[in-house]
Amino acid sequence: FVARDRLLPVVVRCHAAASGPGRVIQRAGAVLTVPDSALGEELCAVLDGTGVAVRLAADFASDAWAKLCSNAAAGGITALTGGPIGVMRRPDIAELARGLVEEAMAVGRAEGARFPDGFADQLMAEWLAQSPGDTTSIQLERLAGQPLEYDARNAVVVRLGERHGIPTPVSRAVTALLAAISDG
Repeated sequence: FVARDRLLPVVVRCHAAASGPGRVIQRAGAVLTVPDSALGEELCAVLDGTGVAVRLAADFASDAWAKLCSNAAAGGITALTGGPIGVMRRPDIAELARGLVEEAMAVGRAEGARFPDGFADQLMAEWLAQSPGDTTSIQLERLAGQPLEYDARNAVVVRLGERHGIPTPVSRAVTALLAAISDG
């Protein structure tokens, strides 16, 4: 549909959730992270003044992997429990989340991503700072009985881990459980 040279990868951070058919509640501002490129600058210009922030990233791959680490852990866990982000306050769940993040980070590093020191701790702090009732999109998919987007969040960590010879036992277990839920 679009010429390859016009495709722009985007990391979306937009805390929003469907509130009913055709309705969405956005709980915070949207931030789009794109590669620092001519296309990225075009998107900045198009969205200027709209309330959607666009951030140009010199190391887009690392930003994308950071988001994947968060989605794999928080999304996977909230989808499995069916509960909101407050579940991350349980020590046993925090340990599980840390395992998911560390596996995703190992695979991300093999793919060329870089993470700051203490990145897993930073994610944990972000989750704990959220309102305990906050939801994730994949958790809402589960509650609505919809297919789960686990392949792009969790299974990809397993697949790429295999390619690099990196064990991902926690991610593999969570992926299997999400697949079983998604398959009905």
